[in-house]
Amino acid sequence: MTTAAKKLNIAHPPLSRQFKQMEKELDVILFDRDNKSLNLTFEGELLLLRAKELLNKLDETMVEIQELRKDASGI
Repeated sequence: MTTAAKKLNIAHPPLSRQFKQMEKELDVILFDRDNKSLNLTFEGELLLLRAKELLNKLDETMVEIQELRKDASGI
């Protein structure tokens, strides 16, 4: 969690609270937590997979929109 917080340039506690809130909203445990490690549960793995798929689709859509704009403007 600390590594993820550093990559996102935020403090560890707010990130941890966000994940706890997400778990509460989804009514599922996303991480197996112990003192030395943090591992995704099956549900966490599925959420990660779907989130990556959504982000990839968003990227593809943005490229398509830009291509449409270029075609429409004749550039």
